Amino acid sequence: ILQIVNNPQLTVAQTKLELVNILPNLTQPQIEALTEVICHQIDQSKRGKFSGITDLEGKNFKVR
Repeated sequence: ILQIVNNPQLTVAQTKLELVNILPNLTQPQIEALTEVICHQIDQSKRGKFSGITDLEGKNFKVR
């Protein structure tokens, strides 16, 4: 699962496929929910990568 989470290049469909492969006992709704959480986490980590950096005056840098 960590390999999936740590691979932001995976599409949503690829993420689902990987989850089904490593967790074959999960139901479809469980796979959907887990995929949503993982993809949301990846999205958050990309967006928040520079959120903690501030300049000398304490202003936040916005990196997009």
